[in-house]
Amino acid sequence: KGAFDSYYTILNPQASAQTVSVTYRHENGVTYTGALSVGATSRATFTIPTWIPDGNVGMTLTAPQGIAVERSMYGGTGWTVGHAGVASPAAATTWRFAEGNTSVTWFDTYFAVANVSASATTATFTFRTQANTTVTTTLYVPAGGRATLYANAVAGLLSQAFQTTVTASQPLVVERAMYWPGTSGSSLVAGGDLSAFVPEALPVGAAIIPGSDE
Repeated sequence: KGAFDSYYTILNPQASAQTVSVTYRHENGVTYTGALSVGATSRATFTIPTWIPDGNVGMTLTAPQGIAVERSMYGGTGWTVGHAGVASPAAATTWRFAEGNTSVTWFDTYFAVANVSASATTATFTFRTQANTTVTTTLYVPAGGRATLYANAVAGLLSQAFQTTVTASQPLVVERAMYWPGTSGSSLVAGGDLSAFVPEALPVGAAIIPGSDE
């Protein structure tokens, strides 16, 4: 919220209206809550409330029955930067990304991390470069909170192409955003999870979006 205009679209495919509970996980360490109403077999679009401070925000949306959620973000002069992504249905302790690049000419790469648990954790990032080297760094993520890692600033990783594995002792949701330096172009993808989900941490119909305004 702030540098980007973020829009969230909720699809309710159910035969009855639903109240969607929203938890906003701000990088300032404060968790905010709200609620939205979505009619039966319909969709609704909303933005982050104005009363939430500017900054990076992750979100968890829950509903009594299944919903689908995606987020679009636009920024730059004349909205020349933008990307969209779908929410993750569950958190996990391991996430993997096949692509990453920190070329100073082409990409700024960020990882947005949301901690949906009641305990703080440290996420470990293991980068395996195209040059067959391994770089490791860590990121503290507070309980119920949100944190961002700027890959270009990681020692030993600048001007590299790489794959990434993110692990933690607590369930997280992680996504990667890549921007062209300057004022145009970007892409975003959620991580792949090969570890066990933790469904007890998420009510039915949960959708988690780790990043806004990366």
